[in-house]
Parts: sequence; structure tokens; C-alpha cells
Amino acid sequence: MPKLVPHPDHPPRAIEAIEAEVRCEGSIWHFDYRVKGDVAQLDLPPPEEPVRRDGLWEQSCFECFAACEDKSYREFNFSPSGSYAAYAFDDYRHGQRDAAATVSIETGQAPGEYHLSARLSANLGKVDALALTAVIEEKDGTKSYWALAHPEGHPDFHHPAGFVLPIEDI
Repeated sequence: MPKLVPHPDHPPRAIEAIEAEVRCEGSIWHFDYRVKGDVAQLDLPPPEEPVRRDGLWEQSCFECFAACEDKSYREFNFSPSGSYAAYAFDDYRHGQRDAAATVSIETGQAPGEYHLSARLSANLGKVDALALTAVIEEKDGTKSYWALAHPEGHPDFHHPAGFVLPIEDI
């Protein structure tokens, strides 16, 4: 299971590790995220009727970015509330528009671990690589940004340097 790393300028206080796994079965993508640490300190949005919603990344949220050969990419946000978002981009932060997707989210918790699983049905195009990411907010206001890899500078999950999981490894 790949391990996400926190951005060095935004370290967590209560969270020790985040692991993420992705698999594809036909046209259905499965994403599993596991947060380890003092999960009682997580500030999670409350459960709500699952709907498409913008701005989910402003709170605790799990994400996947899928890069295509032509510099276009897709962004998917999975909220612990059960809501989701799906976007398509033509190039780095350009041409943003809603993307068609069907998403279902399940969450669970055990001592020292929080789990979010998302099931995604969407046309991702000719995907080359993925970026698996998370924004984690803690009850004391600490916000950490997790990814498989971070570009230099501020947290930027859209940056091509984060697309490090080759599709052939899935």
C-alpha cells in the first residue's frame, strides 16, 4: 500500500501515517485510504446526504488526480461526509469543468485508524499516472497536506511532480 507523506511546511500533530491503495476492475476504480495515529483528533465533516459538492478540499478530504498523455487530467475529491467532486482539466489548472462520475463512499474507524473507501465509475481517458492525496484537518486547527510526492514550494496537488504512481503499477 503506497504511503503518502505530509508536506514539510504543514506537518500533522496527531496523524502518524496515511496509506492509500487503488485498484481498477473494468471501469470501476476503488480507492482505499487509511489514516493512522490519534484519529480522535481528526476534524471530519459530519455525514450528509451524498451529493456532488465543490470546495470539499477546504476540510478533511481524500483525493485522486489522474494524468492523461495529452497533459489533461481529472480530479476526484472524496469527503468523509459522503459527498464528492469530479473535475476535468485541459492542462495544469486550466480549463476546469465538472466531469461525469458516479461515486460511493464508505468510512470506518478502529482504535488508531480511520478508513475511507471510495468507489468511482468515470471515464478517465488514457491515464498515464495517478496522484493520491489527502487534506487532513485536526480539531486544534492543524491542517496537513499529504501526497505520494510534493513539488517544491507550497502544497499543490495539481502540479505534475505529484503524478508519480504509474498506471501500469495498478
